[in-house]
Amino acid sequence: MSTLSPAAELPPPPIVRGSPKRLSNLKEMYQEGLVRAIAAASGVVVAKPEIDEGIDLILTHRSSVHVVDEVARLEVQLKATVTAPGAKGFSVQIAQERYDMLRSANPSVSKILIVMSVPQSQDDWIHLTDKRARVRHSAYWVNLDGAPASTAKEPTVTAPLTQRFDDRALCDMMLRIGSGGKP
Repeated sequence: MSTLSPAAELPPPPIVRGSPKRLSNLKEMYQEGLVRAIAAASGVVVAKPEIDEGIDLILTHRSSVHVVDEVARLEVQLKATVTAPGAKGFSVQIAQERYDMLRSANPSVSKILIVMSVPQSQDDWIHLTDKRARVRHSAYWVNLDGAPASTAKEPTVTAPLTQRFDDRALCDMMLRIGSGGKP
């Protein structure tokens, strides 16, 4: 006689994930969760604009070490991909409007694009055990300040492999911004 309850004997229901548009939204949500975790580890506060005007998140860091203003601000555009990196980094296409906004030569608030590579299958995105959570990703950032104009409908942008987006990189960016520099 089985000691399992009747519910425990049933296989789990299949996960229905939906359309490509829904999957794209889930990738953005997954990427936002990673950025929020990195920000928390860095002492950075995350805000999400109520209206999407090309900025997905606003990151702020308050500290007396910032010389320009007590609060360093950074606006972030997110882009997720399932493609492997090339020799120079992760290349993605972004809308012309977003590209032009990110390439402003002298922005009042610094902006970066964070490119995150996620596994093709959602089953591989995260693995939890009693002792740890493993999030499968690699995230890189690029600052497009002063980038050349493009006539492409969706310009290609490459986030260099030398610019990993992690807690240390975010702390360094906030220190540079707080000192009047660029990310």
